[in-house]
Amino acid sequence: MNTAAIWLAEVGIFVNDTPAISRSDLETAIASQDSIDTIRRRHRVTDRTVVVELHRHGLFADHRRRHLRSDA
Repeated sequence: MNTAAIWLAEVGIFVNDTPAISRSDLETAIASQDSIDTIRRRHRVTDRTVVVELHRHGLFADHRRRHLRSDA
């Protein structure tokens, strides 16, 4: 997966119709303040795939806010 896939995901266009990570798994990861790298390793996908899936499920901003808050 390349950077173009992320740009497309930001506007709601996805290369694959089937999600690589479920919304519930991502919501759990966000609640646990997991980093993208942690999510990537757990699901055995690339970091870009995680970002695309966060966009697909409308959770990218939630992840960013939650993860940035934990770094403060």
